[in-house]
Amino acid sequence: MDAKTVFISYNHGDSEVADKLKAALEKNGIVVRIDKAVMEPGEDIQGFIEDSIRETDATITIVSNRSLLSAWVALESVTTFYSEKFQCEKKFIACYIDEDFFKADFRIKATKQIDAKINEIDQLIPEYNAAKIDTNDLNSQKSRLYKLRTDLGEILKKLRESLAMDIRDSSFDKSIDKIVASINTVKVEPPISEGHNKITNSTPSPLVNSAPNRMITALKVRFILNNRDGLRQVIFGLEKMVQGDEILWKINFQLFERLKKSDAFNDALVDFSLAVNSSLNAQAERAASQGLTPGQSAHALGPAADAQKAAHIGEISQAEANQTTQDVLRKT
Repeated sequence: MDAKTVFISYNHGDSEVADKLKAALEKNGIVVRIDKAVMEPGEDIQGFIEDSIRETDATITIVSNRSLLSAWVALESVTTFYSEKFQCEKKFIACYIDEDFFKADFRIKATKQIDAKINEIDQLIPEYNAAKIDTNDLNSQKSRLYKLRTDLGEILKKLRESLAMDIRDSSFDKSIDKIVASINTVKVEPPISEGHNKITNSTPSPLVNSAPNRMITALKVRFILNNRDGLRQVIFGLEKMVQGDEILWKINFQLFERLKKSDAFNDALVDFSLAVNSSLNAQAERAASQGLTPGQSAHALGPAADAQKAAHIGEISQAEANQTTQDVLRKT
């Protein structure tokens, strides 16, 4: 029988617990993926997270006060929730070393701490501007913090509703037995590596798997769009996922900005995925196979990018921004 594979999501302040958990799982024949063991120097963090979740059978999140305020760990959690929704064989296991997240006032206290971090970044921006330093690194940090602020409620809801395992010293051995048993119920499927399907034009990629009861990627395209002034770039991606007769389209949207054309585009100011309304499936199919029309490209670079940027800084709701982004497919 093939060995099960697990990705451990944790805050580096909890490394000692993560190492202990890794050793216990490996002792039970489970292959563990953890960043400091397999992540290459200079590797894209978000890409590593998404690949790790996609290519393993389960994700274990070590829940602590530190991890719940980590934008990267939050990204891992949200990505795993998405995988659970559309790939039923994926498993998410929460293991806690702090109980504070069970308390009703935790979100309020955590949000105040997130806001304090955002304020610290805001105070640095004038200094960056005065020194004529590109603020892309600050914008990227703010983007992750705003996303954490938005997603925290859903993350807490998921954690509280799941059967979270206590892995503090007094309960560790008992919980490990249950964790291993849970992982061993996962049906192992051949991993799908997104990297092999990434393309920069509208050429369809082949159906990569035909396993039953699984949403699989049948088509993945992306369009790189640039403003005439060269200061804004949008990567607008479309992904088709199928399971039997069910079809799901997803928009992958990234927004990059720079102060002058001689600067490089750094981290995305906005980076998110959005499930397409099923009423727009035909438009998504057409755009993926024929390319974006001038009207669709203009809307993606203009109103959609402006709306997502406004949602990112809290000027409008995320729902409103997402609707504007969906409207790209309605343009002719």
